[in-house]
Amino acid sequence: RSWKALYAEQRAREREELNARKNQLFLKELNEDIEAELEAERKRLEDERLAEEERKREERAALKRQKMYWNRQRLKANRQMDARYIHAIQEDERLKLATAKRTKMKDDFDEKWKHKEVEMVLQARTKREAWLLDKETSAGRVKKEFLELRRRLRQPPRLEEKERERQINLLSNIVLIYIEAMLFKNGQLLEMLVTTFDEDGNGYLSHDEFKDILSQLDDIELTNEQQRDVIRELDEDDDGMVSLAELERQVWRRVGTISDPFCSHSGSILG
Repeated sequence: RSWKALYAEQRAREREELNARKNQLFLKELNEDIEAELEAERKRLEDERLAEEERKREERAALKRQKMYWNRQRLKANRQMDARYIHAIQEDERLKLATAKRTKMKDDFDEKWKHKEVEMVLQARTKREAWLLDKETSAGRVKKEFLELRRRLRQPPRLEEKERERQINLLSNIVLIYIEAMLFKNGQLLEMLVTTFDEDGNGYLSHDEFKDILSQLDDIELTNEQQRDVIRELDEDDDGMVSLAELERQVWRRVGTISDPFCSHSGSILG
């Protein structure tokens, strides 16, 4: 063969080799692209799987948190219900104890009062017998003192007795004298009167409760303003309530001393 044929044959082989290399390079690049796309797809699928797992974990965590929240709320509500139930039981027990204590105090007071009444009757009987047997208090002496009292009642008050006369004619003293008269008429003590009109049982007389006492007095009618003035004078600590201790002090200080039946013009108060 000639050199031209050899050259052409060589050139053909070179072209074939070049095409083969090109084809190999193309196939390699194609394979790489396919591998890259597959890797990207696998990565996408993996990311989607991980995202789905994360979403499911979040859902499970949220559901768990929600269950825990409602469990805490249920426990809290149960504790509150238990606390209210226990508080109600305690209040009921305290009420029962207070009622039993008041009942026992009343029973003890009634029992002691029975003995006290017997003692007071015996003392009064002893004093009456002693008075009847005392010659100094004979009928002549009583008559003489009565005549002296009548003479003094008809005289004007002396200068040294003006303050006493002013105290006697105070409206509060007049009311106390009428209260003393009502107690004597009904055979009661001041403590029994307070207990009778103390509607709420707190040991004190409110203004309305004391007005109920004033409404029971015979032969005396007071206006609302006069009633307020009387209560204001008797309420020593100005707390809006009249206590038994305040009434007792006022009675002993004013009625027990000022309204002594042998002081002048005491008859003008009662009549």
